[in-house]
Amino acid sequence: MDANLALPLDVIEGIGPSLAAMLAADGMHVVADLLRVAPERVHQAVSTAASIAQVRTWSRMCALLQIEGLTPQWAEALVAANLVSPETFAAHTPAALRTLFADARAQSRIPDEPDADHLSRMQVDAARVSMGLALSGVVRTSGGAVIADCVVRIGTIATKTDAHGTFRLTRIPAWFDPEVTLDHPDHLLGLVRLDRLLPSTVLHTTIFDLTRLAPGTSRPVSRVSQLDGDALPSLAGRRFRTREMARAEVRRGDLFQVHSFYETAPDAKLVSKLLDVVDGDVHVRWVRVPRAELPAEAAIGDGILLGGRGFRKVALDARKLAAYVKLQRARRGIRLLPQPRNLNEMDAVLPSVIEELRKTGVFQRRS
Repeated sequence: MDANLALPLDVIEGIGPSLAAMLAADGMHVVADLLRVAPERVHQAVSTAASIAQVRTWSRMCALLQIEGLTPQWAEALVAANLVSPETFAAHTPAALRTLFADARAQSRIPDEPDADHLSRMQVDAARVSMGLALSGVVRTSGGAVIADCVVRIGTIATKTDAHGTFRLTRIPAWFDPEVTLDHPDHLLGLVRLDRLLPSTVLHTTIFDLTRLAPGTSRPVSRVSQLDGDALPSLAGRRFRTREMARAEVRRGDLFQVHSFYETAPDAKLVSKLLDVVDGDVHVRWVRVPRAELPAEAAIGDGILLGGRGFRKVALDARKLAAYVKLQRARRGIRLLPQPRNLNEMDAVLPSVIEELRKTGVFQRRS
């Protein structure tokens, strides 16, 4: 979680120790909590000591504290000047902001003010926050106990839950796949696909439940592979990793491209064109093989397929790769069909084979 979002609520002007204790009793401990709970709900916890107008002011200061480099004192000065969101901060001219901060300092409302470079960086980050999507939530066990230090990730953007199991992710690009990865070593990996992500201005809380591992058990790996004919989830925004395979791991049907030849040995580096998604990350596999195993004419950029008689050169472009991926999916579907033992059973299963080929797009049925 961003450093500002993990600050205790008593850093906010107007929230002293007694009000912070009242908020904590209702499950609100840090700045991020006021970005997932509506002001009306917050007010219920402190109705005897603060007005709804005060609560809304706190929420606006917390919204501004999403901006990297902004201090609680600066947030207070900005809200006092009716600049109440990252969007309005990003839209102001640098000259107007410099004047605002200078006036606040002259009135002893802030101890210092940002220099030009710092102000520019904050405006850029404010634009990222306001244009990006966000996710706030709580991670807990199925029994309701909160889980601290759980890594929460959407694509390449990650944070950890705090001591109360809460988190907030910001600056999520709209094109990222809304699949949330929840990773804690004592629990089964959580992969949760949301219907959608929300703008950073929308207050919300999403509850995520994880299953605790039994003592002494290891966590199973979640893996789908184009080589096995699996349909991959959307790759938008996911982390990409490379993984070296041993030569013995390479399986028949894998489709490679010659990446390079080693100068120190008569070997070649082959990169598989068939992707894996492992625990939410995209894995690009590669292998080092003796050049003697490849066709003599193999060159950098060539397509190489491992068949029953070893590696052979194949034509490879985007269209042919897409067709091969479809073929792998069709093969998987066909393998799952009942295997015919005679011609009569072959006739019975043939329509299902054709349907698998049609579903995966290997060929289209003519009307």
